[in-house]
Amino acid sequence: MANASPTSTFKSPIFEIRVGPPDRAERFYAHAHILSTSEVLKAEVEGQWKENEERKIEWPHWSVGGAERFLEWLYGGDYVCPYPVPKTKEVIVEKAKRGGKKSTDKFTPPEFLEAPVEIPEALAEIPEASAECSIFETTSSKKKRERIPQAPQKTLSPPLTRLQDLSWDGCRQLDKLTQAEEFDKWTGHQLWSTSELDYDTTFMAHAELYVMAHQYMLHELKNMAWQRLRSVLISIGKPAPGSPVIKNIATLAHYVYQETGATESHEAEEPLRLLVSSFAALHFTTLKHPCMDELMRSQEEADRDFVVELMGKVSHQMTHFESKDAAAQGPAPEALCDPWCG
Repeated sequence: MANASPTSTFKSPIFEIRVGPPDRAERFYAHAHILSTSEVLKAEVEGQWKENEERKIEWPHWSVGGAERFLEWLYGGDYVCPYPVPKTKEVIVEKAKRGGKKSTDKFTPPEFLEAPVEIPEALAEIPEASAECSIFETTSSKKKRERIPQAPQKTLSPPLTRLQDLSWDGCRQLDKLTQAEEFDKWTGHQLWSTSELDYDTTFMAHAELYVMAHQYMLHELKNMAWQRLRSVLISIGKPAPGSPVIKNIATLAHYVYQETGATESHEAEEPLRLLVSSFAALHFTTLKHPCMDELMRSQEEADRDFVVELMGKVSHQMTHFESKDAAAQGPAPEALCDPWCG
């Protein structure tokens, strides 16, 4: 957002922005000083270009909603995002029949399950058994055990990073945002479960703004769009099998990998790709859906990039669980039964 006084802003020339295909483009108007917040747009409105002479800018590849949110952020530092909507009219009717009660209301345990468990005094005095010392171990068995070579301690493979902990170079915590807060309130009080909602317009609003911010070199907006999309994904949690959100995820992944490129550094993933592929990997077992299968079989280069990064994260997660299971099982049997021990 431009840090300028109202006087300098409103005295600057006004540019006409034509959004969408030429035959049905919609017009928006913005001050040159506001557009100059972006170094890319600043070159268009202040340089010796056709756009500067005619005071017109063409945005044929952006959506009308995306352009409106983009300008809204330039002027006010925030943007309104469309909320998820019920998938069908039948869902609304059924919800009304249920009196607006959530189908996922929390279970209230009976009183006897909440009562504290009293440990008998005799049991409480028994020391905990350990591999180092056992009250049932004799001296001879202890010496024999000490001669058995112990298997090396297995190093646990780290788990896949949670969405809450994802970050990227230059990412910073957002300040308090009115629209983000309003969405959080809606998420906590809305009557529909995530399996009954269509998130397509919500996903695409944040994703398109991220892509626009990247193209026009607006890091603050890029950071905001990324973090707000992450918040939406976190609020969804684990998708229910067959829910419309799975199709929304497939659409989002296709768009993100089409509109973003791999980073120059081989060590860091492109932030938006990292976010989408991490969500898909964390909930891979529940994403069974024809549209997701189609995306996985796609021959387009961008879709193949998604599959490669997704499978890499799924493999990483499987390695973590395998190493965790191996550590829980203890040393291998052959390490505990050395034939050379008498």
